[in-house]
Amino acid sequence: MAYSKELRERAIARMLPPINASLSAVSQELNIPYQTLYAWRTQSSKHPAPVTQAREAEDLFDAQTKFTVVLETATLNEVDLAAYCRSKGLYVEQIAQWRAQCVASFNPKTVTAAERNNAKRIQLLERELARKEKALAEAAALMILRKKAEAIWGLGEEQ
Repeated sequence: MAYSKELRERAIARMLPPINASLSAVSQELNIPYQTLYAWRTQSSKHPAPVTQAREAEDLFDAQTKFTVVLETATLNEVDLAAYCRSKGLYVEQIAQWRAQCVASFNPKTVTAAERNNAKRIQLLERELARKEKALAEAAALMILRKKAEAIWGLGEEQ
């Protein structure tokens, strides 16, 4: 069976560091036979990917994992941090980037232009909705009054 290049790269990324998922787990997750994954892993170890592709693997980490790594490495010095990175298959630059993202996310003064534009748009839409609701309520009240007037005095065309 032929598999797409994207699926193969995804499977290999799951089997290699920093994730190091087992062949059986990747096989179940991606529905690829165990033997195929074994062959792919063997081929990838004979022809390792460039370092730039390994850095793309950081997309495989979720936000909680990144935050946990930042917490674990917050008090480490450079030597201990390098050792930690080697043991986890990470780069020091990745952790520095994740730390900057964490700090930026906790800064309440950081508001992007898109967020400001969205807030203005929401405010304008809320005003327009309120105006239309008032107009609708007024039209409904006039309609009810007209019906009551017709019921009391009859149709205006008869006289």
